[in-house]
Amino acid sequence: MLLLWHNLDAAGRSTRTRVPRDPLALALLWDYQDGYPAGIPPWLQRAVLGGLAAIAERAGYWRR
Repeated sequence: MLLLWHNLDAAGRSTRTRVPRDPLALALLWDYQDGYPAGIPPWLQRAVLGGLAAIAERAGYWRR
């Protein structure tokens, strides 16, 4: 997770607050982490980010 996040920052693909601009990259980071960010219900995170993470994995997005 940290390597992906670092590579996104180094490539300029994140905001000033280090949030990835690409929803698929954000979903992969969510998938690699060990909890749930506060403020968004866990079931909604699983539905939205989990679905996007599955698409990103199938597309081989992590290799980019």
